Amino acid sequence: MFIVEGNFDNKYASNIFNSIKSKYMYKVVQLYCYANCEILYQRFINSNLSGNRHPGHIRDINGIDDLKNKIINRNFKLDIENSINLDIDTTNFAEVDFQEIFQVVDINIR
Repeated sequence: MFIVEGNFDNKYASNIFNSIKSKYMYKVVQLYCYANCEILYQRFINSNLSGNRHPGHIRDINGIDDLKNKIINRNFKLDIENSINLDIDTTNFAEVDFQEIFQVVDINIR
């Protein structure tokens, strides 16, 4: 088992993960996190202003419309054959069902 985290672009990453999967026959559990664009933008601003943002994560975003264009023009959900997919709306963290996430992962890594 291995865990990969990232904001992979489907256009490039799905072929890579499918190739690895066919070679090593591993099970894929994809946790796809998303949120309302305005909330993402505010989190981006807050992270930048906190002074704690990792230097490798600094992105040039010129307003919410720029962020929307960057999100709209990319597909972050991967097309991996026979993967177990769980879509998680993180707009409001208080509404995220962490127990469900744990159960899906736990059942599928055994």
